Amino acid sequence: IFFISLYCVVFNIFLPLNNIFFYISLALLLFVSFINLSKADLKIFKENLIMILLISLIPGIMVPGYDAGLYHIPYQTWIKNYELLIGFSNLNLRFSLGSIYNYFSAILWFDNIFLFVSYFSTIFYLILFLFLKEFLGENYKKLTFGFLILLTIPLWDRYIYPSFSLVDAPFGIIAIITLTYFFFNINKVINGKCISREIILLTILFSLLISIKSSGILFLPLFLFFYFFLFMKSEKKNKIIFPTTLLMLFSSIWIFRGFIISGCLFYPIEVTCLN
Repeated sequence: IFFISLYCVVFNIFLPLNNIFFYISLALLLFVSFINLSKADLKIFKENLIMILLISLIPGIMVPGYDAGLYHIPYQTWIKNYELLIGFSNLNLRFSLGSIYNYFSAILWFDNIFLFVSYFSTIFYLILFLFLKEFLGENYKKLTFGFLILLTIPLWDRYIYPSFSLVDAPFGIIAIITLTYFFFNINKVINGKCISREIILLTILFSLLISIKSSGILFLPLFLFFYFFLFMKSEKKNKIIFPTTLLMLFSSIWIFRGFIISGCLFYPIEVTCLN
């Protein structure tokens, strides 16, 4: 999800997403990814096939969402048909809040048929339940915590109700996974014992939080805390080269995109905006 969405953002800087060159290049990238799937990946797929089939029924109850027509679908329509526009937010101020979720969604619907977007949104629910099953099922404490998360779902129904255009559910799910994974590994973070895979995963999760919804910037202190101990405590500095490079690349692209659209480095923080 992260890398395809990032590719969409980069491509749209120069060309609209509804473009034959985009679809050919994306197909090649997906083909390379599929042929490099490991046996472990296929095993996980087979072990969770029943869960995948059950969750695939969610699109049947999905709705567009309360502000789908206000700016989510119009935003996707524009990036499908036009490259990145200078001052894009002058058309609709809410375009300044454009989510990376919209870039992935924009390539999945045609002729006002949003079925594949519904399945894309469903992937986030699948990720949540797979996370609860695999990670939180490792021991009694984690299992108890996972059970408590399920019990609290009615309290945050706005951030979980199935919708194929709103970003609330994807943002809420990624936030839960990020906070849970971070705090269950807090000792490894403080002591610089995180392995490369964990560092990359947390970097991607934090990047998604910030780019799915602008309020994700509230997670920035936690992110800075993570990278502070990463640089200070890690004995093997080479394991942070790739995630740091990925972070810098993503941040540069996302900030540049936001600046071109709204004239702000971090919309809606006024001090970062040009008059």
